[in-house]
Amino acid sequence: MTANPKSKLMIGECSIPDPNRVGVPSTIYKIDLQMMNLFGDAMERTPQQWKDLMEEADFSFVTIHPTRSLIHFVEATPLP
Repeated sequence: MTANPKSKLMIGECSIPDPNRVGVPSTIYKIDLQMMNLFGDAMERTPQQWKDLMEEADFSFVTIHPTRSLIHFVEATPLP
């Protein structure tokens, strides 16, 4: 089965920015700590972790679209 080249996968989810970036809001890191506390191995993903996850699921990571909220849209396309 071949993938439609115009298909896109959009996931509305939090994404932690690169920890070395200046001016990162601390709220997302607090949410990450709460997730680890409540759910054990749960955590928010970094862009690299999203890329690795998409490749593992046979998708090509495109980009992360930030919004004015804590939710980001992870964009990926199916691999041919």
